[in-house]
Amino acid sequence: MSLSPILLNKKGEPYPEYDGLDEPEKTNWKKVDKSKRVSWTNKERNEYKDWYWNNVDANFDFNGYEIHHIRPRAYGGTNDPSNLIPLPRKFHRGEVSPWFTNYGTDADPCDDEVTE
Repeated sequence: MSLSPILLNKKGEPYPEYDGLDEPEKTNWKKVDKSKRVSWTNKERNEYKDWYWNNVDANFDFNGYEIHHIRPRAYGGTNDPSNLIPLPRKFHRGEVSPWFTNYGTDADPCDDEVTE
C-alpha cells in the first residue's frame, strides 16, 4: 500500500480539507510579480458567480462565501472556473489564507479579496 504525500506548508501544516477543495498537485510554485497577476475585481467575481449559477447551482447563495483561487493569483493562478471555488468566509480567512501565508519561502497571504 502506498500513501500519497501530504502537502505541507513551511510550518509543517497540512493543506486544509474542505469538500470539493482538492489539494494542489505541486508545491513548487513561484511568486508572480503583482503587475503580471490576473485582475480580481467585482467584475471578475460577478462573472464567476454568473458562471456558477448557470453551470453548477442556480440556487447557490454567495452570502457568507468568498471565491478562492485554488492556485492563488500570487502564484500564477487564473480566474478560470476550474481554479475557483466558493468557500465559507470564515474557513477561507481562518484556514486557507493562513496556510498560504506560510507557503514556500516568499509567501504572503492569499490575495483573493475583491479589489475595485
